[in-house]
Amino acid sequence: MPLTLETMPLTLESYQVGWICALSVEAELAELMLDKTHDLIPLPARDENIYTFGQIDVNGQGGSHNIVIARLPSAETGTAAAATVAKDMLRTFTNLKFGLMVGIAGGIWSPEVDVRLGDVVVGAPDDNGPGVVQYDHGKYIQGKEFVHRGILDKAPKVLRTAVSVAKQVRRRKTFLSHLDDEDVKELAPRPTDDILFEAAYAHPDGARSCAGCEVQRKKDRPERRDPVPLVHYGAIASGNGVVKDALFADDVRRKHGILCFEMEAAGLDNFPCLVIRGISDYADTHKNDDWHAYAASTAAAYAKELLRVVPLTAISQLPSIGNKHWLVPRPSTPLFTGRESVLQKMKDHLVRRSDDNRERPIFVCCGMGGSGKSETAIKFVEKNRNSFWGIFWVNADTQDTAKQGFAEIASACSISNTSIEDVKSWLANKDSPWLLVLDNCDTMNKDYSSYFPSEQNGSIIMTTRLPECKSYGLSDDMHKLGPEASSSLLLRACGDKYQDRERHKDAAANVVKLVDELAIALVHAGAYIRRGFCTLQEFPQRFHTQKEHIILFRPNQMASRYGSVYTTFEISAEALSASGDKYDRLALTLLRILAFLDHEGVEEDIFKRALEYCQVLNQNPETCPHVFEELAEADTDVPCDVQPSQLVLEEHGPAHGARVKISVPREMDSLFQKKPRSSTAVVPTENPFVATVDEEPATGQKSCPVS
Repeated sequence: MPLTLETMPLTLESYQVGWICALSVEAELAELMLDKTHDLIPLPARDENIYTFGQIDVNGQGGSHNIVIARLPSAETGTAAAATVAKDMLRTFTNLKFGLMVGIAGGIWSPEVDVRLGDVVVGAPDDNGPGVVQYDHGKYIQGKEFVHRGILDKAPKVLRTAVSVAKQVRRRKTFLSHLDDEDVKELAPRPTDDILFEAAYAHPDGARSCAGCEVQRKKDRPERRDPVPLVHYGAIASGNGVVKDALFADDVRRKHGILCFEMEAAGLDNFPCLVIRGISDYADTHKNDDWHAYAASTAAAYAKELLRVVPLTAISQLPSIGNKHWLVPRPSTPLFTGRESVLQKMKDHLVRRSDDNRERPIFVCCGMGGSGKSETAIKFVEKNRNSFWGIFWVNADTQDTAKQGFAEIASACSISNTSIEDVKSWLANKDSPWLLVLDNCDTMNKDYSSYFPSEQNGSIIMTTRLPECKSYGLSDDMHKLGPEASSSLLLRACGDKYQDRERHKDAAANVVKLVDELAIALVHAGAYIRRGFCTLQEFPQRFHTQKEHIILFRPNQMASRYGSVYTTFEISAEALSASGDKYDRLALTLLRILAFLDHEGVEEDIFKRALEYCQVLNQNPETCPHVFEELAEADTDVPCDVQPSQLVLEEHGPAHGARVKISVPREMDSLFQKKPRSSTAVVPTENPFVATVDEEPATGQKSCPVS
């Protein structure tokens, strides 16, 4: 039989709608709304979600939407659990166009909006405002009330259009018909009692039901002639706690105009979706589980009817949500600490809402080398990966590295021409949200706007040591990490012996003050202590001794603003040099070699080839005598007693002036000139001395052996 659209095997890319439920009963009723279920499809190993696959037929179009349904893990609720499920769903189903969050909520009755048990609340206010308000996210200001700040972006336009269609009277009858299914009625029968008590009247402690509650404290409400559920459209309050306080709930209603409370939607800021909730209680102390199943069924029935009116063509024309292109050089260090306020500031500025008509947002991370600018940029993209269709990283250290970065974008995105201008033009014409990171913008008097695509779409991050670059956009000065975060980073770098933060806080504070809260120096110090060369309490004395030595013999280094970095690095280098362990000595030799290599081009492949070459030399020393002569000459160029930081030129170093010359044997030179077999090889390490901070203290060439 020839393959057609109906007979072709389904793949993960076949599913365009993601439906998330928090509770098992919600997921079971969602599955009952499917017109057809599909066979399971193997998932990537990293995805721990459990999915149901199926389809919902579209009204009068002879086609269907392929739906994937996920539920939160048992006994896990709240924004964090929802965010984790959505993240895995987006990574697995790369062709998703939008999502639905469907389940139960605690409603708030008012004379203005007659919300009853079993009704449905849709997060699509008539005033076109935000559909979800995070009521427990904000800030406290002295002398003022708590200021709420969290909102979820409006639902995708195609869903808001479908909502307007679903409001039609004839659609209401169709929506109700989905509740007549025998399986649905068996799983979710409608309870009879819908009782609302006065807000100030609390449920008796220990009572399992409201049988003993005072009848005279019931709220007077008009009788409904028809007991069928109604659909309300307005804002939904989301937070991490179960609300069982009618007075608090009414206060939030009056401030924000919300109609119900739930616990997951605020975690879906990277998952464009519409929130649909069935009312199972009144957010008071009288809440129970009696209405859970029925409320879940009404929400699921509305979601089905909504999808039935979304045209197939409307979905096919939408861009996929989530991240499709991920060109980021490495993961963030496991030691990353602090910068919460900067990360939030970046998110508020760079993540664009659906109705965002601003000029392109640009964020500039400005600070000393080693302050963690690039690490913060990497941490930001990791936390907000699914907010951007594409995240592209370019090392703007030199024109050549920038050309290479844009060429890598072209290769990954199948752009035929690889020039900077061609890639910029491609980005300028992309409607999907993208983020371009321009790292190491450290060349004075260079116009970095030449790397910006035209038009105003997309977002850009710049990392730089140059204050003048702050004129490109919103910026943050990142010179110091802050006392609390600095102590935390230091103790984490020191290892397991220093997990008792309270016990070691005073000793940590002394070291933090010595190194002036600079991230790279804190990591150096912590690595030295973790290796057992001294204790945290003893480190200040080692620091002062080394500092006096540098002042005496290398005053220019100590006079620079990177004096604390030179000192902590020299302490570690001295320890390796004095060690009787041959591997410590080899490590120091390796660091000297790395000082002459650009940090972006050091591949694992280089060392594999070097090892293979050395094995050949050892087996056949008589065939290549000149190699050993050249090795001896190279060894005299960089004596063993030369300290690594002496290879770093003062303040600006090789990145801005002459480079240190080192002889390399002709055969070994080919090891570094030969194109690596893999351009993406990464050597992961947990040793902070070798690889935790992405910037060298004084040069763009990273002569300091910290990649």
